[in-house]
Order: sequence, then C-alpha cells, then structure tokens
Amino acid sequence: MGIPVIGHSSRLRVHAIRLIGVCGILGVCGIFFSGPGIVSQSGRLFQSAEQKTMCLLTLPQAKIPSIEATLADSSLRSISPSNPEELSGDSSTVDHATVDHPQPLSDYTFTQIHMAMPVRISVWAQHKKLAHQAGRTAFLRISELVQKLSHFVPESELNSLVGNEEIPISNYTRRVSPDLMNVLSYSYEVYDCTDGVWDPTAGPIINLWKQAKKTNSLPSQGEIESALNRVGFDQMKIDEKNGTVLVLRTGIQLDLGAVAKGYIVDQALQVLKKHGIHSACIEAGGDFVVSQAPPGTTGWKIDVPNLGSMRLANCGVSISGDTVQYAEIDSIRYSHVVNARTGMPLTNRMMAVVTAPLAIQSDALATAACILKKPALKDIVRDITGVRIWRWQIGTKPIEISTTTDISKPNGISTSNEVSTK
Repeated sequence: MGIPVIGHSSRLRVHAIRLIGVCGILGVCGIFFSGPGIVSQSGRLFQSAEQKTMCLLTLPQAKIPSIEATLADSSLRSISPSNPEELSGDSSTVDHATVDHPQPLSDYTFTQIHMAMPVRISVWAQHKKLAHQAGRTAFLRISELVQKLSHFVPESELNSLVGNEEIPISNYTRRVSPDLMNVLSYSYEVYDCTDGVWDPTAGPIINLWKQAKKTNSLPSQGEIESALNRVGFDQMKIDEKNGTVLVLRTGIQLDLGAVAKGYIVDQALQVLKKHGIHSACIEAGGDFVVSQAPPGTTGWKIDVPNLGSMRLANCGVSISGDTVQYAEIDSIRYSHVVNARTGMPLTNRMMAVVTAPLAIQSDALATAACILKKPALKDIVRDITGVRIWRWQIGTKPIEISTTTDISKPNGISTSNEVSTK
C-alpha cells in the first residue's frame, strides 16, 4: 500500500476549510469514543470538580458508552440538580443544574433517542426558555439529517442513491442534497488521503466478518476476494459543482456512519450557536462535540483511556480500536476495524486517539489511524491543521505521532494547554 502524498492531505485540509464555511462552526470539533473505561452504568454526564453532586440522566441500567464531561473548575463549589422536566415527546428529558451563587449562565441537559441511541445536548444558557428552544431546534436538525444520511433508514436519501440488493443501481447520475454532498465529498478526501484504507463502501467485507463472528469460523479467501470486488469508493463519481453523484457499479453498499454522525453533531452544534449558545456538549452514543468551555472553567474534562484527562474547549477527540468489538477465532483476535484494501481485520489490538477541528474529521481519521503506517500518519499530522494523533498497541504506552520525534505520553495529557484550542 502506497503512502498518501502530501497533496492528498493538503486537499483534505482545504475541504475541511470549506466544510467549516458551510457549517459555520469555526473553532469547534467533535469527540468520539469507543473503548474501555467509557461505559457508565449510572449514566453520569456532569459532575463537579469536588465530585459531590451531579446531574443524572434518566436512563438507569442502560449500558451507554459515555465519559464524564466534567466542569473542571475548583471555583464552582457545587452543582445541584433540580427536578427533570419534559422537553418534547416521551423520549425527551431535561435536567437543570444551577450554580449555588448567581451566575450569568446556567446548565441544562436534554436527552432524546436518535439513531437508536440516547443523544444528549448540554448547554450553558442565560435562561430556561432559550435553552429549551435551542435544544428542541437542534434535535429537529439531528432528526432531519438522520433521515438523509443513515443506511439504517430504508427510505433515506443515502440508500436511494445506491439502491439495495433487490434494486441495484449503476451508471446512473443522481442529484443529491447539500448535506449528503458535504459528507460524500469529505469522505472521498479521507479515502484519497488514506490510499483507500478507509473506505465507506467497505460494507460487503465488514458484513462478511460480522458473519464470521456469529459462526465462529473464518471466511474463505474466495469469499474475501468476492466481497472486495464490491468495495471501492472510486466507483462513485462526485460532482460538487453540479451537486450530482454517478454510481458506476452495482452492489455498492454505502455506509457513512464514520463521518455522518460527526457531520450531524457538527450541524447540531451550529444550531445551538445560532440561538446564542456558545458553550455546549453534544453526545451521540459515545460520540461528542464541544464548543467553548463552561463559564469560569478551562474546558470540558474528558477522561481518555491510557492517556488520562483532557480539558477540552473548542476541540475534539476520537478514540478507535478493538477493545469492545472483536471476534476471537482459533485463538486469534480479529478487530471490527477492517482494512478496506486487504479485506482483513486488525489482529494487533491497536488503539488510536485523534483530535481535530471538526467532528467529521476526527472520527474517520481515528479509524484510519489504527491501520495506516506511521509515515502516512506523519503526513496527515503535518498537512492538516489542528490534527493530533496518538497510537498504541494495547498493553504499551501511547505514542504521539509527530512530524519530528514520536513522543511517549506515559503520564497522560492532563494539562489544558496541550489539548485546548483558544
């Protein structure tokens, strides 16, 4: 596999700048997690620095991938929860916490079910009505985008683009919405930058290994080759100028989950900003996006497995690896992370952490960082502004991929100036 040239990731940087212009979210990015140490049985989201009182989600006993998005500030003496209130519908709840001493802003957290998972929006707002209006509108935007971009929604715009097993589509040019075009265009940049290692059309090979996990038997080489014959994002021609996509091959399975969710939370955060909400945290099934730090703090405190604590403001982080999703067949551990070029899953128990200016960037790059060789990762770090990558094999110390000397981080990254973008 060739190493992406500088031009590839340079185009990736340029496209990210265009996305920032479209989304209107300069200075925000997303946080994505899947791994150990992030599942909260109690559903805790916010907690004071002294860990005395906290806002509790109304989803007890649910295994929700989560972390503590902590208000990291010793000056806040306590945060006291009030009675939950309904936002809208049966699937929505709100928790309201106010600071003991009068403050210009108060903290509100809303929860709804989207994409078959709890989506939580936490904001600091001047008053309750503003928080409710902003939260409701952000959830409407999330619902709108899910209906367009999810491959789990049979009638979604995404599925209508590539067809299905009964009605395959090929050699057909279709006009797509600006939202789908944004996600497809950025996906192609990541595909190009990673030399095809990350490919949103890898559904056939991923499904093959899911079946292997169920049957506890390895697929044959013939089955792998057959699946790979139906993989290739280069079989879709994207025309950004005219807003059209040409699908050249039948049997394409397009799954934009690794970037669509990032785009969705980016867009939801933009809705909050339009309502005058400048300090917010959005979680979707363990994926996070944060904007400015809560008042009087240096940032949202994010605990990252093996790296320690990050205090994040206007930046994000993604974690990818095989700590949760894997199959063990014939005493070999096969990750859910699959190299789309070879058709083989990871077997070396690799983990990666990526920080990036946008949620849509960090998620895809975190997956790719588990697979790519170090020189390719150095190119990405060098050529894409605001991206940082840590990678390690489970059982070893995390190493930050640097353009000069790789840096070990044995004691975590807990100081705010290492991760906070002002």
